[in-house]
Amino acid sequence: MKALDTDRVRTLFPAFDLPANADNPGSSWAFFENAGGTFAARPVVERLHRFYSDCKVQPYGHSPMQKLAGEMMDEGRQAVASILNVAPQNLLLGPSTTQNFNTLATAFTSRLQPGDEVIVSEQDHEANIGAWVRATEISGASCHFWQVDPVSGELSIDDLEKLLNAKTRLVAVTHSSNIIGSINPLKQISALVHDAGAFLVADGVSYAPHGLPDITDLGVDAYCFSAYKTYATHLGIMYTTDEMAQTLAPQCHYFNIGKSTSNFDAAGPDHASIAAIGGLGEYFTQLHQLHDGDSSLSLADKARQCSSAMQTHEHQLLKPLLNLLEEKDVRIFGSKVCSDEREANVALTCGSITSTQLNKRLAEHQIAAGNGDFYAPRVLKRMGIENLNDGVLRLSFAHYNSIDDINQLCTALDEILPKA
Repeated sequence: MKALDTDRVRTLFPAFDLPANADNPGSSWAFFENAGGTFAARPVVERLHRFYSDCKVQPYGHSPMQKLAGEMMDEGRQAVASILNVAPQNLLLGPSTTQNFNTLATAFTSRLQPGDEVIVSEQDHEANIGAWVRATEISGASCHFWQVDPVSGELSIDDLEKLLNAKTRLVAVTHSSNIIGSINPLKQISALVHDAGAFLVADGVSYAPHGLPDITDLGVDAYCFSAYKTYATHLGIMYTTDEMAQTLAPQCHYFNIGKSTSNFDAAGPDHASIAAIGGLGEYFTQLHQLHDGDSSLSLADKARQCSSAMQTHEHQLLKPLLNLLEEKDVRIFGSKVCSDEREANVALTCGSITSTQLNKRLAEHQIAAGNGDFYAPRVLKRMGIENLNDGVLRLSFAHYNSIDDINQLCTALDEILPKA
């Protein structure tokens, strides 16, 4: 598979269809708030439109429309399973990752009792913290924080080893931080956690948009990420191993217990969103084909090759940004070096300009960014951020960002930010 060609990539996103003119001001903007939600790929949008137009009815009935609705939903579930190279019965397509974590934690609560311990990473999004804190409060178990370094924001494996013991029942950690951007060594963490006889739950929301993971190779017991941040519809995708799923209390109606896709479905699924996510498989197939990939490969292998190309492209764009910021009076949260251990997601503050002001100034240059705590206030507090509403400025990349986008961003920042 060839290196990504942004012009070819953008043909697969309706967001880039309209030409730049006064009636389409968004076309001249460079979008760097992708960690908050990416554009939807064309095959996803087309499937969503087809579902609402042709078969927005209760699925799996005997009429043609009901049959089509069920078939499209089945295709959606199978597409996600094929991309991730896992069995469909190990997946839950829920309303959001936050809700999926809440459901998982509720199901796990019955396994906890006074004296048990749960470890949560301070680096995580609150979704993968609060759910487990509540589970320990309800059960009488103890919750311990795996704290970050207050300067770097990084997690230390040595610190985790000190926390793990025979009472540990579960560890919750992010694959990569939506603030720090560092990619945590889940495989190594998994081995340590399992040696202690505990389960490992990983938050992949920030990682997955930059390259879908080989979940089974990571050795995690549960892995969650968001489809609307990976070019699809607003769903949360949760993988659980058979071992973990079989030991948890079902969260569905009693008459659905034992159904492979229902055990942890605490609410009715969004039929249209599940049907539309089938377009994600088409997207990776088309992206692979547009870059001369081998058509005989499985969908999982095509997605892996695309993911690798996505990461390479984003890092090429990340380098000039990090080089520019080195010359400016800013604090970068996380590594200042572009490497395989860092995703293309940069958070920063400037001593003389608030993050809110920076965000507004960038908007004047037609740069879409974000600022705040991004639901990760604990790591920011540890690193000395007092005003969490203002928080940090975050610049997050996607593989459809272009050289022109990064040049536009760097030109704006060079004008706005004071020199070091």
